[in-house]
Amino acid sequence: MAKTIRSITTTITVSSGAGSLATSTIDSWRPIRDAGGWLEQIIVQERGASSEDTFDFYTINANANVNYRRRGNTQELIDSPHIPIRGDYTLYIENATRDGTYNIELLFREEW
Repeated sequence: MAKTIRSITTTITVSSGAGSLATSTIDSWRPIRDAGGWLEQIIVQERGASSEDTFDFYTINANANVNYRRRGNTQELIDSPHIPIRGDYTLYIENATRDGTYNIELLFREEW
């Protein structure tokens, strides 16, 4: 079985405490949509955030089901969920105490 690690980087603009992004708008997401594999790491950071800034992050699959959620992240989120992924998803940031541009990096292990 062949394995490839892919790093997908993007941003979500948060306004009034919320923002979202559909993975179908990310060109480098296509191999993940088509091949499938494992989401190995999620990194979410807002560069100007302080230790008092919090936010929630979650993802929803094409069937409108939440497949990952972390509430009350302080300043950043770094997690290694090891969850199966295939198809398109929508990434959400909500309840953010700080508006701005949040940097997202998803490390994905493609298997075929």
